[in-house]
Amino acid sequence: MNIGNKVELPPGYLDFYGKLSEWQKGQQKALKAEYVPPIIRVRQVLHDTQKPILISTEFRADWSPYRQLFKDLLDFLQIARPEIKRSLEIIADRVTDSEIDSMAIKLMQAEREFFGSLAEQLGIADELIVFAADYALRPLLRLWAGPFNTTIAEMGQNAWVLANVCPFCGSQPHMSRINASDGRRFMFCDRCLSQWEARNLYCVHCGNDDPHSIQYLAVDNEPVFQIYTCGKCRSYLKSYDERMTGIKVDLGQVDIETIYLDLLAQEQGYANNIVAERTWT
Repeated sequence: MNIGNKVELPPGYLDFYGKLSEWQKGQQKALKAEYVPPIIRVRQVLHDTQKPILISTEFRADWSPYRQLFKDLLDFLQIARPEIKRSLEIIADRVTDSEIDSMAIKLMQAEREFFGSLAEQLGIADELIVFAADYALRPLLRLWAGPFNTTIAEMGQNAWVLANVCPFCGSQPHMSRINASDGRRFMFCDRCLSQWEARNLYCVHCGNDDPHSIQYLAVDNEPVFQIYTCGKCRSYLKSYDERMTGIKVDLGQVDIETIYLDLLAQEQGYANNIVAERTWT
């Protein structure tokens, strides 16, 4: 089903996220120099616990680098986004080290009340502080997930039945891809970059597999980018169809570049929590 034309993105939008991506890669590279990954039986742990690797007893996460990552990100944002410099200065000056240390866990547990209360105390938008907490954490999550990416991608859809939960970090996916060679569908986690196989005709949010209530939406002249929509729970998920181009892409970059699909899906009455956290940019 066609839902209209591509929406032009705000000036500087892609440039900002490009610079942010480079910042994250630089931070991850620096962290990797001293990181020794644990040896974990991924399939066995997922099977036995039915919980993401990050919260399993076999993974000992060292969260200590997060505080400095958060502070460094605030410095980066003050340069990259001078129009919100005052709000960033308030965060830097008034958020305590203890509160920063709590952010990573609160974010992964989706405790939005924590961020809402903190933002109210600071007099700033909660979307901004959630954004900072989220993007400061990503270099660390990607460092930890990297050694297990191949195993997770190759373990098959039956090894992890929670399609709407990242098997490594537990985050919700907002993007998927259709494999060029065999048409298999892979979920993509934009936080830790893990990919895992899931059923094709299936709503990852509510489990609906009724073909009459699941649709594919696209915009004019861009059928390679699609939106899976569910008529039962009114949710959606973006997807990139490799079969149309035969080209593998950076799904994180594609997710950013296709935010217009999120906006169009919301106009059609479908929901996803990713847009609100990006609209401040």
